[in-house]
Amino acid sequence: MATQPTDQDFDSPSLNVEGEKRLPADITTFLSKAAEDEQAEFSQSPWGSPATLTARAPYHAASGRVCRRIDVSTPASGSLVGIACQHENTWHWVRNVTR
Repeated sequence: MATQPTDQDFDSPSLNVEGEKRLPADITTFLSKAAEDEQAEFSQSPWGSPATLTARAPYHAASGRVCRRIDVSTPASGSLVGIACQHENTWHWVRNVTR
């Protein structure tokens, strides 16, 4: 199982929007442009390195923001499913309220 990222794994050492954590710029760019089920590998990521991310279909959350489920896979830690939501042209790792 891929490890849950900690505060120091993200672009900003501080928490951002209501406790959410801002994702690095390269991952934000990928999530903004990726087609449904598109994969990309990142040499550095909050979940370990390298990491393969699969962006699932974008959807509108109850908050009104665009969100996507992302599947994360790392050689050392395995896999993890999470949610990222867009906020002011950046993507944030958010708490999954359904798991």
